Amino acid sequence: MPKHLLRRYLPSPDRIIAMPGMQRFAPHLSDPRLWHLNRRSVVGAMYWGLFCAFLPIPLQFLPAALGAIFFRVNLPLCIGLVWLSNPLTTIPILYVAYALGSTVLGVPMLDMRQIGQLFSQLIRWVMQTGPNPFISNSNAMFLWPLIIGLLLEAVIVSIIGGITTNILWRRMVIRHWRQRHQHRAKAQQQRAQQALTSSNDSLDLPSPQLPRDHTSTQQPPSNSSDTQ
Repeated sequence: MPKHLLRRYLPSPDRIIAMPGMQRFAPHLSDPRLWHLNRRSVVGAMYWGLFCAFLPIPLQFLPAALGAIFFRVNLPLCIGLVWLSNPLTTIPILYVAYALGSTVLGVPMLDMRQIGQLFSQLIRWVMQTGPNPFISNSNAMFLWPLIIGLLLEAVIVSIIGGITTNILWRRMVIRHWRQRHQHRAKAQQQRAQQALTSSNDSLDLPSPQLPRDHTSTQQPPSNSSDTQ
């Protein structure tokens, strides 16, 4: 996985510690396993972080941090994943969750206008500017389909995200290993070719010419007195 991209977008340790309620976890944040980016820590963080992102509770980063500390997975990734549920994605998340819950429980499906009204009431309740929307009889019937649907959505998305991350990580590791093996084999081939070329060049050099000894090639003068 591209670790440098993950480090660029994940929250920093200082930002995590400054979050509300994170000071109580300060004694446990010195564990280096909470900050490592390896296959086990990233895949585990995908499972738990995506599950917490769909929990129907406020301050989802607190259970995400608690689970990261307990399972010893990447803490910044767990906390960063809970931001998938934000004001831009809440309506689609609630719609799909209620569709799943209503299908399981066999109750009628809400339309988008009713989901929008329920969402605005939930926001006012979370911000402590309005009453609990599920206390009233008109909204109590929406509670169980929504909660069951959110839990099912959390389980399904976390399983898909964790399995997908594990597969992609393994494929990237195998690809990097093959590329490194190919580079190593290519480098060895180049070194062998260079060695062969240098040996051929040394064989093609002309052999040095030895100086001729003229004294050894001269014939001794014939002695005419010996032949007579």
